[in-house]
Amino acid sequence: MSAGGRRLAAAPALAILAAAACGGGEMPAGPTSDPQVPRPLRPVEWVDGPAGRLRVDDGGAGGVPVVFLHGLAGDRTVWKEQLESLRATRRAIAIDLRGHGESSPSASGDYSIPAFVADVVAAVNALELDRFVLVGHSLGGAVAAGYAGASPERVAGILLADPSGVGTRVPRGEAEAMLRQMAPATYGRFITRYFGALLEGADPEVRDRVLRSLRLTRREVVVGAFRGSLSWNPVPSLDRYPGPKLAVVSAVPRSPWGLTQAMPSLATRRIAGTSHWPMLDRPQEFHRILSDFLSGTATDVPGGGGG
Repeated sequence: MSAGGRRLAAAPALAILAAAACGGGEMPAGPTSDPQVPRPLRPVEWVDGPAGRLRVDDGGAGGVPVVFLHGLAGDRTVWKEQLESLRATRRAIAIDLRGHGESSPSASGDYSIPAFVADVVAAVNALELDRFVLVGHSLGGAVAAGYAGASPERVAGILLADPSGVGTRVPRGEAEAMLRQMAPATYGRFITRYFGALLEGADPEVRDRVLRSLRLTRREVVVGAFRGSLSWNPVPSLDRYPGPKLAVVSAVPRSPWGLTQAMPSLATRRIAGTSHWPMLDRPQEFHRILSDFLSGTATDVPGGGGG
């Protein structure tokens, strides 16, 4: 079976602990130099996941596929520009994780990182992807790390866009205080303030888009994912994955428990003048970095993070 995989017939039918910081090591070699035979079959729109139906955006053909994972209270549409650009030369897929976008919520209320990883397992298996690149934003970065650590042989490379930090490093009292503020009576005020801080530096249309998606995401999903992220440490998973890894972060450190602080050897590129959503604020620059990562042509300065 080719890495692009055989397409199936179409079926009918928020950013946690943002902690990207400066630092990092050399740019890893590109993960996708081996060409693959295009299979221009009918794109998949829905797959069955462990908690219900999962909405996917599947298109393009050729090359090693790229699978995109959104952040907390996001959905597959945050990757619209990247999907359109990549599909000229390769297959690219974006997934709505459980409880997000059009995907089914979890009946059990499980929005832990391992539960989201199980969604990815179900999706890539249904799409018959043997080997692919993972790109994850914030919460999606934690999920990508979890998948890569569990199935490193299937991951050709992993790019983390302003990834979530190390939740287990958040002081217990601070974590409990945040969760208390997410009770129904105070949730709206807290989450608007929390996302407002993450949106510092965002273009106005990006701010509106992110907050609209936040309003459309159920409180129990946001709270569950928030709680799950606070109990997750992505470092062991990333350490188990031996392939190319790159973090693309905004220029301003947002937390003392950031992933790049916990992993100073992680290759890092910075994009100045963005919010926590660099792929929305500066899509062309983000796509250049992604393309360089895929092709192996980018370079970086050890410890400097690039620009």
